[in-house]
Amino acid sequence: MLTGLPRVNFEVLKFLFQHFVRVAENCKLNSMDSKNLAICWWPTLLHTLQFSDIAEFESQRPHIEDIIQTMIDQFPFLFQGKEDYVMV
Repeated sequence: MLTGLPRVNFEVLKFLFQHFVRVAENCKLNSMDSKNLAICWWPTLLHTLQFSDIAEFESQRPHIEDIIQTMIDQFPFLFQGKEDYVMV
């Protein structure tokens, strides 16, 4: 899906997630690991998602957080085309 984005959108997303990686690398100082970043940022990144009720929201929220966390943790693989990926 990432490679199907328009080039400028991909580059903006790459820049943003590269920043998240740098923040997460300093989690001992700022308490913002990839999980916390995902919790804080998914509503902004995916603000177009619509939920019909709170039960649907609560059932989908953990999966959405996992997707954002994975994008942070797997940045080299997803955005830089590296074959190696980080196991978390």
